[in-house]
Amino acid sequence: MKTVILFWNALLNEILKTKNAYLFVISLAVAFFIPAIYFVHYIIDYERVIPKPGVNPWGKFFFSQFSMTPLLYSLFVIVVTSYLVQMEHKSSALKMIFAMPMPKWALYFSKQVVILCVVFVTYLIFFGLILCSGYLLSAINAEYAFHLYKPDFKLMSKVFLSSFATVFGVIALQYWISFKIKNFLIPLGIGLIMVIIGIIIFRSSRFAPFFLYGYNISNLTAINPANPNTFEWLSSFSVYSLWYFLVIGIVGYFNVSKSAVK
Repeated sequence: MKTVILFWNALLNEILKTKNAYLFVISLAVAFFIPAIYFVHYIIDYERVIPKPGVNPWGKFFFSQFSMTPLLYSLFVIVVTSYLVQMEHKSSALKMIFAMPMPKWALYFSKQVVILCVVFVTYLIFFGLILCSGYLLSAINAEYAFHLYKPDFKLMSKVFLSSFATVFGVIALQYWISFKIKNFLIPLGIGLIMVIIGIIIFRSSRFAPFFLYGYNISNLTAINPANPNTFEWLSSFSVYSLWYFLVIGIVGYFNVSKSAVK
């Protein structure tokens, strides 16, 4: 019980520190970006996107937007992770934080949990905006037919959960790198280069399973368009990412806790 209380206090402290950051604005901007583009696209090019009679429009509407998330959300994860740790570097607070009368593990992992929560909420807002924009389009023009069909919430939830899980490993690694390197641009640059490499090699069955920065896009390509319902709650890439998160989290913690933050 004492352990839970200590971690909860550390978590509340991290949440309070993010109140003065621009995370909420960045999160909303990222969540709105893709649905806004597709909403305008459906309004302008409506003759081409009007579904054929008897065809549920939600599948195409949902998957076409989710297919754009790997690059945007991978970059978002990298920016948020680097930015939150950089806030501590900028105020020279990291050494002071680890000198506090609180377990180092609670201090290290509490910020990581905050990052995960920010990313989860952003995904959740994005998910909600897809639904809202679909119904709004039908309110503007009934021919879009979104109001006539139910979204496949089970399949959508599977894609949402598995996509979120694929960024765990990236968060753990970027978090560790950001702790070790003071310059904000270096972790950011490393993350950007790794994402680009991930986009290049994600189709390689030989290398893709080992390169965590490409898991987000590899996860979506694992969906069979002919039978999307065979998609699991957690794809193999999601499971790999969770294992990376666990291993890198533990190694990173021991490394950071036993060495001075430079």
